[in-house]
Amino acid sequence: MEIQIAKILRPHGVKGAVKVSVSLTDIPFSIFKKVYLGKNRIPSKITRIMPLNGFYSIMLDTIKSCDEAEKYRNQPIYIEREDYSIFDDMVLTSDYIGVEVKTKEGKYIGVVVDVDNYGSADILSINCNGTTYMVPLIEDTLQFDKTNKVFIIDEQRFMEIRV
Repeated sequence: MEIQIAKILRPHGVKGAVKVSVSLTDIPFSIFKKVYLGKNRIPSKITRIMPLNGFYSIMLDTIKSCDEAEKYRNQPIYIEREDYSIFDDMVLTSDYIGVEVKTKEGKYIGVVVDVDNYGSADILSINCNGTTYMVPLIEDTLQFDKTNKVFIIDEQRFMEIRV
């Protein structure tokens, strides 16, 4: 499974370096060496990483010039989850897509179709019989049962907060 780890913002310098914003802030970016570049998922290796005021400047073996770097402006950088053991026991928000949502009593509510973040919390989009509702992923609302891979929600609470 692919995980987006960064987004190329713009070229950085004349030798093909790019400025990136990092998606996974709890994991040291320096562990990622084998990556997939852009929408076409071009296999690449990170050859240099330099911190840059909350961002990073990186060199990739597949980008040799500033002009080449410009072609990847606003494009993602991915990894294959299986290539990095750090993700073995970790649950990422992308893992929530496709997870069922049920009540404490086991009644089916719907299935998670998307996850967004608008700042204060992740927002789950839950498809309930053809209608999609948005619900914040906060402790007093939804609990993720990691063992059964299901979200548990109080039905009354769901009816109150869904948008």
